[in-house]
Amino acid sequence: MLVTACGQVPQPFRPSGQKTAVVARAPGPSIALVVLPLQGTDAGPLDALTDRVVIELQKAEIAATTAHIPNRYRLAGEVRRLRGDGSDTTLAFRWILLDPSGAVTDSLDHVERLAGADWTTARPIAIRGLATTVSGHLVRLVNGDLPVAEEVQPPALVSLAGITGAPGDGNRALDTAIRAALSKQGLTLGPASDATRATLELHVAVAPADRTSDRVTLLWLVRDATGRERGRLEQQNTVPAGRLNRRWGDIADLAAGAAAPDLARILEALAADRG
Repeated sequence: MLVTACGQVPQPFRPSGQKTAVVARAPGPSIALVVLPLQGTDAGPLDALTDRVVIELQKAEIAATTAHIPNRYRLAGEVRRLRGDGSDTTLAFRWILLDPSGAVTDSLDHVERLAGADWTTARPIAIRGLATTVSGHLVRLVNGDLPVAEEVQPPALVSLAGITGAPGDGNRALDTAIRAALSKQGLTLGPASDATRATLELHVAVAPADRTSDRVTLLWLVRDATGRERGRLEQQNTVPAGRLNRRWGDIADLAAGAAAPDLARILEALAADRG
């Protein structure tokens, strides 16, 4: 029987003892990684993001820390705020992985976007969502971006049955966002066919929470090939009143990014349970 994931996701929208021993060389970056303070011109959000990235790396079983421990791999990062597009903030990231001797072993560049003043005000919910995305890149950097195609089985074919109820451009924005977010989890949403083993659907509801804010509820449902519900995931959050009446922007990306890991687990469990 498939165990469903349910309950609210408190995200934007969303460890065992070890023996120590003297070794001849420093442990690899996955075992011990010193994360240096992010460099850039926005001290407040940079400090908050540094701390949150450490937490997300630890969740990914990388022993990250901001403590200055000698003879360890170090991760240095720089963030530049580019000219914004409308109300969005565009951030250019540059990461460098250094071995214990200080030699550069690898580097990574990527660009991320946040809505409006979420970056300059270091809005906690936005920083958490950004750290989740950033840490996904960093895990691949630290682990050497090893190919995984030969290590995992192809996912079961999953189709997106539909997204309904979102105001503004939400249905379209969420469609694009969840496809991208699940792709990062190794799952591709394809068209419905006789081979489809699971379908994913999303129901969105936006209602006034009070005079100044709206409550947004996203209910994700996973069904098997017979149409029987096999898993569900609910997200809730409040946004300024009317914020979603036109363009969802990064809210769609943050919601999909927070939901994708749990949805992937449900879909993968369904694939394993199909036999």
